[in-house]
Amino acid sequence: MQFAEPEDLSGLLSALHQVGQEKLPVAIVCAGLPQLPATLTKASSYAERLFNYIEIGRLTPEAAR
Repeated sequence: MQFAEPEDLSGLLSALHQVGQEKLPVAIVCAGLPQLPATLTKASSYAERLFNYIEIGRLTPEAAR
């Protein structure tokens, strides 16, 4: 998702915002590089409040194999 253009993400973010306002049971799980939150915020100013960002850090060399 971090390489998507902001205008391509705006529809998804708008739909998720509406789902949240209507308190519908919908979840989205994404993974991305550290620039993903900034990319989402460029697409929509409320993206920062839509998601809970959890940083997992770098993988150990053993985990990356």
